[in-house]
Amino acid sequence: MNNKRLATLTLLLCLLFGLAACDLVSQSPSRTNAAESVAQTANAPETATDMATARAVASPTIAPNTVQILAPTRVPLPTVLIPTPLALNATPTRVAPTRTPFVSPTAPRRAATPRSIVERIAALRNQILFFTDREGGLYPKLYVMNADGANPRACDCSDLLVELARRQVTAPDGHAFVYVRGPEDEPVFRQTDTQIWIHDNASNTDSLLIGGPPAFGWLDYDPVWSPRGDEIAWVTQINKVDEIYALDLPTRKSQRLTRSAWEWYKHPTYAPDGSQLAFMSNRVTGRQQIWVMARDGDAMRNLSNNAYNDSSPLWVK
Repeated sequence: MNNKRLATLTLLLCLLFGLAACDLVSQSPSRTNAAESVAQTANAPETATDMATARAVASPTIAPNTVQILAPTRVPLPTVLIPTPLALNATPTRVAPTRTPFVSPTAPRRAATPRSIVERIAALRNQILFFTDREGGLYPKLYVMNADGANPRACDCSDLLVELARRQVTAPDGHAFVYVRGPEDEPVFRQTDTQIWIHDNASNTDSLLIGGPPAFGWLDYDPVWSPRGDEIAWVTQINKVDEIYALDLPTRKSQRLTRSAWEWYKHPTYAPDGSQLAFMSNRVTGRQQIWVMARDGDAMRNLSNNAYNDSSPLWVK
């Protein structure tokens, strides 16, 4: 038993300290005892299993074709927070929503209100608006001049034309207005017989006023209502040329105000007091000019009297 034990110690020392330790153990019993003492000090293993373990610790060299199996590193499990369940009879807490404060929008700044149409028309009263080509260009420009033809100047007032034109055809008391009407089955540019009709606002009815055979069986247009309320002037082609007539409303009698040889007379407009009529004509000069005459057709004179074409007068009332 001692020999077996000695052999085992010798083998262990050889493994731990190399061949030199083996020689020392084999040559001297005292050395063997010393080795045995060292082995005891080192707590040498006594069994074959212990020897294999010692050999594996002493030599980290892994034999060929041997797979080293490493113990897996233990990974700690994550901490999971489990909510505490509510009791069956528990009432959930109701959280009131946060109220967003309302901010009133800032009102936009209001632009300065321009003078009303009524005020602007009042500022132009008793002046004559007209179109002229004196500035050149493709289209004529809107101008205004005094009632005697003086001080012609550009007028930035085209937005007033609709209201001014409405006033031209409306009775002074507003009870009715006149308008042009032609055959409904004929295009406007081909109509050969247009009439002046009157619309009564109270009864909402329309009736023929001027035109149609036998008296005026041709084109009748450009009606204007006198500020006095008793007369309507208009343009007719009864004489195969454009001329101005006037209709006395109480008697329904018409009066010829112009007498043409070759020229034409168009676009009549009453003065604010109804005593005169302005109109456009190519008489004398051959150009479109603004003329004025008395209510009965006398005392014609040229207000434009220039080398340009002035047209479509409108006497502001």
